[in-house]
Amino acid sequence: MTLDRSLLFASACGAPPPDERPRACSAPSCSVRVATAASTLHAGATPRQGGDTVSTMATTKATPTPRRHHFLPQFYLAGFTLSGQRDGELWALWLKDGRRWRGKPETLGYEKDFYRVGEVAGVAPEAVEQLFAKVESDMAPVLRTLVERQALPDRGSPEFDLLINLVALMATRVPRLRSVLQEFMGSIARQMAHLTIASPHAFRSAGDTARKAGADLPEAPDYEAMRKFIEEDHYRVEVDQSWLIGQIFQSIDILLPLLGSRQWSLLIADDEGCDFVTSDNPVAVSWSQAQPRGFFGPAFGLRRTDVTFPLSRRLVMLGRFEGRPMVLRADRRMVATVNYRTSVNGERLICSPREEFPCLRPDGIGTSADLVDAIKRRAADRAEGKPAI
Repeated sequence: MTLDRSLLFASACGAPPPDERPRACSAPSCSVRVATAASTLHAGATPRQGGDTVSTMATTKATPTPRRHHFLPQFYLAGFTLSGQRDGELWALWLKDGRRWRGKPETLGYEKDFYRVGEVAGVAPEAVEQLFAKVESDMAPVLRTLVERQALPDRGSPEFDLLINLVALMATRVPRLRSVLQEFMGSIARQMAHLTIASPHAFRSAGDTARKAGADLPEAPDYEAMRKFIEEDHYRVEVDQSWLIGQIFQSIDILLPLLGSRQWSLLIADDEGCDFVTSDNPVAVSWSQAQPRGFFGPAFGLRRTDVTFPLSRRLVMLGRFEGRPMVLRADRRMVATVNYRTSVNGERLICSPREEFPCLRPDGIGTSADLVDAIKRRAADRAEGKPAI
């Protein structure tokens, strides 16, 4: 079997996949069912021939346009409520300042217009959000059955393929990836701006190049004014959202072979009162064993690393390149370790079934109260201008 993210395009859009030729992969036991209506989301993109169009997904006046775009799907968050239902309650922990409150899957893990596409030829503004809704409707029964049976699907089955795709989606559709990309592109833009003002000649040359490309610029811009403006850094770099959305699917292409090559085990929480939690960046990668601090950290493609993905308050997937798949009973320390990894991997939000949950700390097993105290101390240090440790 092969990895080919175009397969899901047919089921999601009712159209043939854009490329009928499957792509070979290093994980022959896993076939991929994710495709993207956003495969055209890159600079200056136009739809490819052969059915790669999302016109079938365009919204109409009769259909309300969804504005609340969940990066944590409601069916997924339901698994972290005590009832296991979408109308169940969760505890939310805000990682910026330690605030905690009650919420429901509908009211957590979303941003307004987070997947709204800008002006891209042939792509409806809500195409990606609607695609995700269709994909989630296929994935929800697989996750529900897994939770009920407390067993992973057989490797190579359609259900296993969808599960691996769910892991890939939850690693890439989240705000954290967007923040990283925005920071990276913003850094490049600022470096280019400083190169532009390196000398009057460089400034004039950059202006000539921009005008030839169609930019509407004055013939004699003020070099000194522009140099002062850039050096004082009184500006903000904004990255096109359509491009950022397109990177979700570029990242899925990279991740799927790596995830499919791992051996996946299932961790089951042993104590009913000791729950796993999730975050707004739930797929965490960490060293399997403690490593000396180095320049490079753990990554999805490195051996001797763990990829953990909380499936529900009782279950977590654990993927390693080494070893064989197992079903493991997770004691309180193992639950605390996974919760620590999930928490530190989060950017803004942690969701838990109860207000308190176990979380590892340097001297043993702590609770979410210890995590809140640490968050508040860091917030106070930032307010006082103290360096982060």
